[in-house]
Amino acid sequence: MQRYGAKWGILRSWVPTWRVRSLRQNVRELIFDGAIAAKASPYEGLSSAEDHLFDYEREPMRALAGDVRELDVLNVGGDPAHREWLTSHGARTVGIDPNEHDLREALPLGKESFDLVFSSLTLHFVREWEPLMREFHRVTRPNGALVFSTHHPCRGLHDGLGVDYFSTGLVVDRCNSSDEDVRLRYWRRPLSAVVSAVIETGWRIAKIAEPRIAEAVDPWFLIVRATR
Repeated sequence: MQRYGAKWGILRSWVPTWRVRSLRQNVRELIFDGAIAAKASPYEGLSSAEDHLFDYEREPMRALAGDVRELDVLNVGGDPAHREWLTSHGARTVGIDPNEHDLREALPLGKESFDLVFSSLTLHFVREWEPLMREFHRVTRPNGALVFSTHHPCRGLHDGLGVDYFSTGLVVDRCNSSDEDVRLRYWRRPLSAVVSAVIETGWRIAKIAEPRIAEAVDPWFLIVRATR
């Protein structure tokens, strides 16, 4: 997958940003007043063709999850490698696919049903985190945990993304795949917004990891473990 660049702006029209969408070039894009062109994409290289890059996220995610044997785990996201790891290590898993369930809506799950909520590289498709964090808290048992990863707020800043770090905005990543242009949309938010969304919904942050990818100047992933 070849990357061409990104845009940043404020969403004016409804777009289902809780899921990844690939749009053909001739589909009208609902991009925003005030969007600015960026010199580089913060997600350059994050493609299935370079799947080994995700190993830098997978190992610390699993380390923060800890021993999952005999745990009831809610797996929010679609990484099959994580799903296989959870089940092979003795977890009882229930999956939520963001392509099938709108993460802005209540989870179709009972109160205090899980010991661990595990969400890999999914939350950056959601604009408002607080309602979802409350849902995670609702379905987690007392003393349970939440472990999630997202794209790091600082990713791309040294590459000239050209965004206001302190704002929450939508990155529109333009790339070329096969014979069509696609647009991948992600919400990028400052670290303070990430932390506030967690602690203001009843969670206690236990640990944060920022794995380094090779010789990259910026961190690519932010991984958080919080407890109930």
